[in-house]
Amino acid sequence: MKAQWIWYDGDYELMLLNQSLTQRYERDVFIPPFWRMDYFHTNVKFSYAFTLTEAEDITVLASGKFNIILDDVKNPTGAYVRGFNGVLHVEPGSYHMTVSVYNTQTVPALYVSGKTVFSGKDFSVTCNDFVHVQAGCCGFTDPNEPPTCFRYTYQPIEPVSEQVQGNTVHLDFGRETMAYLQLEGLAEGRAYVYYGESEEESTDRENCEQTDVILLSESSRTPIAKAFRYVTVDFEGTAPQRVRAVREFVPQERVSSFTCENETLNRIYKVSLDTLQLNARDFLLDGIKRDRWVWAGDAVQSDLMMYYSFFDVGVIERTKSALPNREPQATFLNHIMDYSLYWIISLSDYYYYVGDDAFLKKAYTVAKSIMAFTESRKNSQGFLEGRPEDWVFIDWAPLDNRGAVSSEQIIYLKALSTMITLGETLGEDISAYRAEYQRMKAAIDEVFWDEQSGSYVYALYQGKKSEQIKRHPNIFAVYYGLIEGARAERIKQDVLKNESVEKITTPYMRFYELSALSELGETDFVMNEILSYWGGMLALGATSFWECYDVTKKGAEHYAMYGRKYGLSLCHAWGASPLYLIGRYLIGLTPACKGYTSFNLRPRRSSVVGDYKASVPMKNGTLEISYGKTELCVLSQGASGTLYLPADTYDLPYPIENGEYKVPICDGERYCIPLISK
Repeated sequence: MKAQWIWYDGDYELMLLNQSLTQRYERDVFIPPFWRMDYFHTNVKFSYAFTLTEAEDITVLASGKFNIILDDVKNPTGAYVRGFNGVLHVEPGSYHMTVSVYNTQTVPALYVSGKTVFSGKDFSVTCNDFVHVQAGCCGFTDPNEPPTCFRYTYQPIEPVSEQVQGNTVHLDFGRETMAYLQLEGLAEGRAYVYYGESEEESTDRENCEQTDVILLSESSRTPIAKAFRYVTVDFEGTAPQRVRAVREFVPQERVSSFTCENETLNRIYKVSLDTLQLNARDFLLDGIKRDRWVWAGDAVQSDLMMYYSFFDVGVIERTKSALPNREPQATFLNHIMDYSLYWIISLSDYYYYVGDDAFLKKAYTVAKSIMAFTESRKNSQGFLEGRPEDWVFIDWAPLDNRGAVSSEQIIYLKALSTMITLGETLGEDISAYRAEYQRMKAAIDEVFWDEQSGSYVYALYQGKKSEQIKRHPNIFAVYYGLIEGARAERIKQDVLKNESVEKITTPYMRFYELSALSELGETDFVMNEILSYWGGMLALGATSFWECYDVTKKGAEHYAMYGRKYGLSLCHAWGASPLYLIGRYLIGLTPACKGYTSFNLRPRRSSVVGDYKASVPMKNGTLEISYGKTELCVLSQGASGTLYLPADTYDLPYPIENGEYKVPICDGERYCIPLISK
């Protein structure tokens, strides 16, 4: 066992969030978040009781000013340790240690290391409000590296091409990256740097989104890492001997893989992995060029992609912990109603894929506060309705979100369902949530379902229902399991596959749309849509996937957004959704119970995909699958589970349950099943 740096639980994440969210610039203008940002506690007190059977030397380190009280339990004095030189020599006996730490610059933290006494989650901590909580920690074991910042990995990278024209250098690094620019061979003058995710942006000095000015007498490196593929650098005087970049990233040890007979789909999968990893940093960011912010709605999708790609629980937990404000909740997360509800819904996913009870218990307390605040947004009919200070987002689309928006009510219903599920497992009183769920479910059906069109209307405003059919509420109704049977089929045919209904143009909402269609069994349709939509970006030279892709645009028009010529992010986390769509719906892997201690596997065939092989990380291991025309091979390492195959497709010697063959898969054993078609 090793000692760890410890802190007031949640404070490290808040410190990182403040550091992270203040890295956004538009050219030379600093852009802070427009929502409330809380800070870590600057004055905390750690406590720990222990018994020694023999004398022990205990090292005590702190990040900040500190004092120590070491009381003999039998004869407590409450006296400070004086003349402390870094090591406490403690004789056999029972003791209670109290260490107060004060720091306004970085999170107050403590490191205690002896032969039997180690700082960790056994320590309690208070912010001097007389409430003691379990100390927070996340594996910082080096006594010389207190938790002052997030630690990245760095790697020099060279441009794949370089053009020098007088005092100007144009560089192409071959793919999207997040890096510092390093100039070598000059000691004087200035360098003016113009970044671009596209070549057009990097050469448009007046309109590119990101710039830097380097005073070479003070530094040879840009001040912070920025997102780019292309760079233009203008120099005062002679150009440097060498310009390269230093990549800043978080290495991922467990990486999924997927290959099939369709090479374009293979490329889409690999670029999706790159896109998500670029945005998985200290937190799950929305995009690395423009916002560099942590948005709750974006992060929820990234969670699901992460479960099927890298399974980095650390970045998921940091993001979930940091997003909510301290109690009480006085605004929505990011000021967005639906994003706050998504945050609650994401706890249901965490429950199944990770299942850490201690984390869920803390998160559930926050979720209750968010739900209580959400109650204040109900109108006289009991529907959620945004106030002027709220942002009802839903999607980047021309949507009229005044009044009671049906999508919000459906998302709220799913949040209520999550509160019920988690509350049951945590022993909470869920009676109020259950009653509200039943009321809201009936109200949504009564007010928003339109039998004539076979769809949910978009909104109710000033007593009038929307007349235009929109995909959004119908997508959520299917994805969240609000409807099934004949109604679901009507939505599929009359809305989701109806070319006359206005199409979705953002990968953000395509995530939900294609997930809903997958729930309805439209595997070939979804795979074709992935090839068309994400393949369209690849055809335009994308090395990471975009914030938005509109097939009707031409050339540099694709890069415009928010009224700015290059406002579009060309590396946006929500663009990586093929990771989830393939892992969840084609490979068909899902946790069977809390904490992923077992799994269900329902692989699907697709004429678009053909034969495929994949490796997907699970919580404690990996699942490998090879699905060919005549044989299916499965190897699970880390969990046992059940393989389900459609009984109407194959003739196999396995028991049938609800129309599916049910094959038990044991941990560590490879199963190769001959597929005999009917």
